[in-house]
Formats: sequence, structure tokens, C-alpha cells
Amino acid sequence: MEKTLYVHVGTPKTGTSAIQEFCVLNREAFEKRGYCYPILPFRYKNKSTYRNGHFLTGPIYESNRKRNRAEEKRRYQEGIEIVKGLFQSYNAVVLSDEALWRSTTHWRSELWEELKQMGREIGFKLVIIVYLRRQDEYLTSLWSQDVKMGFLKDFKAFALKGNVIDMAVGVVIGGA
Repeated sequence: MEKTLYVHVGTPKTGTSAIQEFCVLNREAFEKRGYCYPILPFRYKNKSTYRNGHFLTGPIYESNRKRNRAEEKRRYQEGIEIVKGLFQSYNAVVLSDEALWRSTTHWRSELWEELKQMGREIGFKLVIIVYLRRQDEYLTSLWSQDVKMGFLKDFKAFALKGNVIDMAVGVVIGGA
């Protein structure tokens, strides 16, 4: 079996959390087949540890709300070294984070080239997995989440708020 790095990039509201939980709960079965869904040592505020790909682009903020880019770079490099090491034992490594679809189109556009170059150097291919949802279903899901959380109940007000339309368009552009 060819060595492969699978990177699941979300998008939001497409069952990403359920996929991540499934991968964690079935790690043993995956490992018997040569697949590794690693739980990495990094912790991010309000992020599940199941989001094992978050280190690739995840911002880190200090208590003063200033980004700590040095720590972001350190975690990225440490995470990459862990992934490289996993290829010693596994034919396939799977990383997942729903934030990747957007961050790689905004502040980490070079990530895919970096991973492809790493693949050439150590001998794996890169496969990007993305799930898309029809925009109307996506907006309905976002609205339902807002209603459940006690924010907006009126769909028109929800649809007209600042970033909702941008997010729906971003799903299409980010997944392209």
C-alpha cells in the first residue's frame, strides 16, 4: 500500500465532528488496516482533541488576545515531526479539522504546497478530503444552531447578519 496523508478539511456543518468521533472510536480497527488517526498532544481552547489537524493552521492567542505566532510555528513543526514519525509504522495517516478549508484560503495558503513537498521528501502522497453541503441546507443548519443557542429566531434577520452569506460563499470557494 502506498503511503498517504489524508487531510479532511471539513467544511463546517457537514458532519465533521461525527466523522472525527467515529475515527477516534474506531482507531484500533483502522490501525489493523494500516491507518492512523492520531490524537496529538496539543490542546486548543474550545476545540476538541479529536480535531487532530488543528495544529496545521490553528491560531494561538495570549491572554491579551495577541496571536502567538512563535507558538503556532512551534506546534506546527512538532506536529509535522509526529506525522513523519507515524509513517514509520503506518501506511496512512489521517488528519481532520473543519477550520482548514477556510484558513488555507486566507492566512495559510502555502500549507498544501508545504505538505506536498514533505510528501515528496519522505515518500507519501497527499489526499485532501472535503465534504460540501448545499448552501440552503448549510444556512438552515447554521440558523438552527443559532436558534438552539438562543441567539436569533428570525431567519431573515439571521440571513442578513454580516458573515452568514460570506460563509455560504466561502464554503464553495474554500472547497474549490
